[in-house]
Amino acid sequence: MKQITLLLVDGEPSVLHALRMRLELEPDFRVVADALPTEDLGQTADTVEADVVVLDIDAPGGRGLLLGLLQRLASTRPVIVLSLSDEAEFVRAVLEAGATAVIAKQEPTAALFEAIRTASLRGRNGRAAR
Repeated sequence: MKQITLLLVDGEPSVLHALRMRLELEPDFRVVADALPTEDLGQTADTVEADVVVLDIDAPGGRGLLLGLLQRLASTRPVIVLSLSDEAEFVRAVLEAGATAVIAKQEPTAALFEAIRTASLRGRNGRAAR
């Protein structure tokens, strides 16, 4: 079974820790790094070899900063966005910014797992992953 490597981004260290623990219970997931959403995250992410990024768009720092980070991250790999909002207009804007999928935080964790696995198979921009 191929391991799917993950980069997690969230503004709350305790949430990062909990998310890491939950994802690593899945035998095909391996978290290679976690990070806080900062202005230099794009540069940091460039050095991390991860198949998929999981980004909490509601993290402190403002959605403007996070949408910019999303665009930069999504240019090189699939990005799954976690959000409290599942409003159609918001989801559309996030997908237009480059997200592969948007998962509402209130959805079952199985939805996140499925989105990660699908994104890993498809690779960036819907192309088959190598």
